[in-house]
Amino acid sequence: MPNGPEVVEKLDWVVMDDKDTLEGVGVETIRSHFEHWVDAHGKSDAKGSRYETCLLIDSASLQSVLNAPLLGSFEFHYNDASAYVTVMDASFAADE
Repeated sequence: MPNGPEVVEKLDWVVMDDKDTLEGVGVETIRSHFEHWVDAHGKSDAKGSRYETCLLIDSASLQSVLNAPLLGSFEFHYNDASAYVTVMDASFAADE
């Protein structure tokens, strides 16, 4: 990924790490929390991954990434299929 470091430098992550609210809750609770965050920022009709998806990183997925061997010189490439994070689509509805 030739431009990887430049892209990473421009990312503006919003990290929600409220242990009292988020620890041990299910995906639906996380999705609801994310939807409330989007609404609170007036972006419920916005398009783009920032307002349509969120990364769910629990202790298991964090450890899988931290334990993955690095590949090449760019530190964000992993060479291990067991490294993962959950990408959640905020609009997904299982009953559709």
